[in-house]
Amino acid sequence: MTLAIHHQHLQTDDQTGSTSSVSVISSLISVYSRCGYFKDSLNSFSETKTHDVVLWSSMIAAYGFHGMGKEAVELFNQMENEGLESNGVPFLSLLYACRHCGLKDEGIKVRVFLVICLQV
Repeated sequence: MTLAIHHQHLQTDDQTGSTSSVSVISSLISVYSRCGYFKDSLNSFSETKTHDVVLWSSMIAAYGFHGMGKEAVELFNQMENEGLESNGVPFLSLLYACRHCGLKDEGIKVRVFLVICLQV
């Protein structure tokens, strides 16, 4: 079913040239990741022209889910370098990735940042 949605989504996007639905792509990233198809998650993220905080968060969580905490941290840093304003969800995805992958020091840095800068 998911592959059919992805295929239909890609066809629609190619035919109309319209921007992809963030919620659909975010859902695809999550579903592919949880079903063990990490490369398909990454492809869905990479093929999307415009990334917003929702897509970044989904991909960061996918990295964490697959035990790639360092890559999740790198992706988070890339998101910050692009100047996107975060709503806190990417931080939660990153904390999950750090915890799941045993990156205690990175998780502490994220938590300190949340407390000091965002007053969470």
